[in-house]
Amino acid sequence: MSLQTDVVSWFQNNTAITAVIPFASFWLGLAPEGSAFPYAVMTIVASTPTYVTNGPRDGYIEDFQFQISVYNTDPDACLSAALTIAAQLEGQSISSACMAVWRLTGPVMVVDSDTPELVYHAYSTFNYQARISG
Repeated sequence: MSLQTDVVSWFQNNTAITAVIPFASFWLGLAPEGSAFPYAVMTIVASTPTYVTNGPRDGYIEDFQFQISVYNTDPDACLSAALTIAAQLEGQSISSACMAVWRLTGPVMVVDSDTPELVYHAYSTFNYQARISG
């Protein structure tokens, strides 16, 4: 089980998402400088194990928080893509290891002030819950 692998596979195979952000424009951690707009970036924020049964023998549930950010020079398209991603992820089990993905925040839209052109940034934070066997 890998959160990154699961999200990348889900993104690549979700036609509603790739219609607004091409898979070739989906990056992990940081997009290369000069990337064409629109693009999206996934960042892992945290993971928290929750021991729920008899310890290592029965496994535990782990919550992973991650963020998906959308960048675009068109504010309407930026927010629309972020809303599409959130709607496609919300409540889904995106792999056999994933119990569910829940949106925690967003999308929140801001203007990136340190760019030579006006770039909009819409982001949402999600919780990916997985059962980890002992």
